[in-house]
Amino acid sequence: MKNRKYIIFFLILIIITAILCVAAFSAGRYSSIFSAASKQLNAEMVAKQDEYNKLTEEKKQLDEEISAASAEAQTNSNINIKMKSDEDKLASLNSQVEAAKKTNSDLTKQLEEKKELKGRVSGVNETVKGKETKLKANTYSCPVDIEAGTYEISGKEGNIIVYGTDNKVRVSKNLTTTEGNSYTLNLRDGERIKFDKDITIKGEGKVKSK
Repeated sequence: MKNRKYIIFFLILIIITAILCVAAFSAGRYSSIFSAASKQLNAEMVAKQDEYNKLTEEKKQLDEEISAASAEAQTNSNINIKMKSDEDKLASLNSQVEAAKKTNSDLTKQLEEKKELKGRVSGVNETVKGKETKLKANTYSCPVDIEAGTYEISGKEGNIIVYGTDNKVRVSKNLTTTEGNSYTLNLRDGERIKFDKDITIKGEGKVKSK
């Protein structure tokens, strides 16, 4: 009976020892698996952190590029606005230049008219010197028949008609109504002068009678 109890005790002891061994083996294996899983998880976390850092850096660079592009776009916009303003100023200046040219042309024309008027007045007021030539009633050309210059034309009667370079009548005088039956005329190249009566012409230019 006593031997049977020892046997049962030893069996129980063996079973407990076996259970403990299995438990210890399982615990060791679990610990190894847990350690491996922890290492793998840590590695994945490091990789994810590196990926996150990389993405953060790329986002930063992208933000900088966007900021630079926005600044460039704003600069281009400002340049376009300035160019438009400069074009408007240039158009205004061109308009002012054209107006100034027209004003200058008008002033030049008025000056020429005043010079011409002064020449006429001077021709009338000054004493004409030179040779006297008698001319028959006819039409004479300047400078073919009469050289350009100032002449005193006299006669008892008759009309003096001067055609300008545009073939329009520039002077029309009747010697009957002029003082002293004479008229002082400034004749220019390209003009024609017509007498319907014989006259006497005096001046320093050459005169050809027909």
